[in-house]
Amino acid sequence: MANEIALTAANIRDASPVGMAVKVNLIAAVAITAGQVVYMNTSGKAALADASDAGTAVAIGVALEGASIGQPVPILAQGFVAGFTLTSETYGELLFLSNTAGAVDDGGGSPTVAAPIGRVWSIGDSDATKVIFVHCLYNLNVLPA
Repeated sequence: MANEIALTAANIRDASPVGMAVKVNLIAAVAITAGQVVYMNTSGKAALADASDAGTAVAIGVALEGASIGQPVPILAQGFVAGFTLTSETYGELLFLSNTAGAVDDGGGSPTVAAPIGRVWSIGDSDATKVIFVHCLYNLNVLPA
């Protein structure tokens, strides 16, 4: 059983300090929900990433909005994203792509391909609110099949 991190799609947002986030837009190859992790398929479109196969495990970021097939979708490639339930995770904990398409795993679900997507971070407010620092450059060591 995967240890997937829950999310609330309506609460997904870029929580990065001004000028820090790296975002890209791609056309959706499949229906995408805000908060799902995506990769760029061989047609140059956004599809749901998953760690069950090296070819789909090269995540490029987290979708900031939902999109239907053929619509543009904004993707956070690097920066802070809010909207995930991180109460059981510790600050600095490494998070991975799940074997479930589009999902984030804390690693306890034993993803087939170890594809880190970021770390649990604090946005620095008085509550030390937990967010995910998305840094898909971790995935450069995961080569597509």
